[in-house]
Amino acid sequence: MPDDDRSPRLVSVVPFLFGVAMRSRLPGTVLMRLLVDVGASESAARSVLARLRGDGAVTTHRRGRTTDYELAGLVGEAFLRARAVGNPDLQPAPAATPWAGDFHGLLYGVPEHLRSHRDRLRHAARLAGYAPLRPGLMISAWDGWAMLTDVVATLPEVITLYPVTLRLTPDDARRAAGEAWRLPEVAASTEELVARMVVASDAVSAPGPDELRRYVELALPAYHFFVGIPQLPTELLPDAWPVPRLVAALAAVRGGVGAAAEAYVASVLDGAGPPSTPAGGST
Repeated sequence: MPDDDRSPRLVSVVPFLFGVAMRSRLPGTVLMRLLVDVGASESAARSVLARLRGDGAVTTHRRGRTTDYELAGLVGEAFLRARAVGNPDLQPAPAATPWAGDFHGLLYGVPEHLRSHRDRLRHAARLAGYAPLRPGLMISAWDGWAMLTDVVATLPEVITLYPVTLRLTPDDARRAAGEAWRLPEVAASTEELVARMVVASDAVSAPGPDELRRYVELALPAYHFFVGIPQLPTELLPDAWPVPRLVAALAAVRGGVGAAAEAYVASVLDGAGPPSTPAGGST
């Protein structure tokens, strides 16, 4: 795993670790140790926590001499949605709202010298369920505008951003969804992920940092899938969509190497003092 704090993977490991720990808050010392356990350097671990705090993705709380971290904002919301999809036996996902047949869109224009704002907007929009259909246009099957309020409020006035509605024929809507979320490519890569998880689900060793690292390697890509590909209406999905097989493979991994990883993280927490508030379900 690259230990550069700019790595999207290292950033996403942090919410994953909250799920493995089954806690809504974690001591900073524990997060640091677990990040190092999965391959980050100490400097990269400190840097990624500082970055997430600066982006509003985590908040901090003092507890004596300890600083606890808590997931917040769009990152926390995206993680909870992904966990609900990936763990239906532990946390059933809410029933999907019937799709009205329209896409909700974000039509934006950002000068090149403000591309950092563009990148932040696009990242937030992805966490809220949008995907790029064309340059300057992102779409979602559901209205996520309210989730972007904080990000929109920080955009310079020169940036234009409009919520729009896009109505297509059913066939065109299906094609547009496949293009925006790259559904055929994602389906193929997900089948490969399922195959790897099935092969690895029976190999378990004693709880320890090696098992935590293996669990991250095996299961984190599934949660990337659940965040990047929202619960799209069935009308928009390709035939033989692999989500049910992915959820089943993830459950098998969670019962094997995942259980060993959770036991190791629990032992780390036991040595760190009183546990923080339980989060109500494992990753």
